[in-house]
Amino acid sequence: MPVIRPTAITARYTSTPLADLPAVLASDPDFAASVAMLVGAGLLTDRLANVPLLPSVSGLVTGAAWSANDGVPVAGSITASAASGEPVAALYLPARGVYAGAGLPIVDYVVIGFAAPVTVSAIDLTVPSAEARPDIIAVDAAAGAAGPWAAVLTHDTGSITATQRVSVGDVSATHWRISVSVPAGVAPAVIALQLHGRAAS
Repeated sequence: MPVIRPTAITARYTSTPLADLPAVLASDPDFAASVAMLVGAGLLTDRLANVPLLPSVSGLVTGAAWSANDGVPVAGSITASAASGEPVAALYLPARGVYAGAGLPIVDYVVIGFAAPVTVSAIDLTVPSAEARPDIIAVDAAAGAAGPWAAVLTHDTGSITATQRVSVGDVSATHWRISVSVPAGVAPAVIALQLHGRAAS
């Protein structure tokens, strides 16, 4: 068993860049075991654990903001585009993240901006089983609200029968754009979405 010096372990664990942390833990089994014990005892926060990144906020119409004290690791805000005067974002669903209604193909979207970069590893998607079902849900990431945007996920909702978790690897960014596509003449699409990941540093 390694000798645990909590102060030294904590200092090394918290000062190691997050991008390097997996390799450091893999190359030093004693350090990794010490970290595991401290995390298990509640003395260290698991920096690599994936957690929901969006809080539950009710009453959202076209925007909302939250702090890191709202049960999520990074503060942020959301803004929504509108088509024909109708807001894209309607409200937040408890434990599920953003709930959005949208109009015609890939022109209506919400932008989620975090105060610091987050690393997203998976996205939970929920869509209705029948009416108001979008064809495509697209997720893009960028370093700022103006882009440029890089595609993270383009998902055909025809395969979703319940809440589905889609792995996206590890993608780090401050801004995330959620777009939906629905056929012309169809009622606004509805989705629920939650980003899972961690603070990027």
